[in-house]
Amino acid sequence: MTSVVDLFWSFRSPYSYLATPGALRLEQDFDVSLRFRPVLPLAVRQPDFFNPET
Repeated sequence: MTSVVDLFWSFRSPYSYLATPGALRLEQDFDVSLRFRPVLPLAVRQPDFFNPET
């Protein structure tokens, strides 16, 4: 049975870039399926992020 690993990945995080090669190796070497889950930046998640009145 294939296990699924959710990999929460952010373009802004250097840790995401550092973890990617190891995660891909994990997928190749074991019965694991990676599911990349992109993380949106704070400015996209909160519509009032740039509004100084809130």
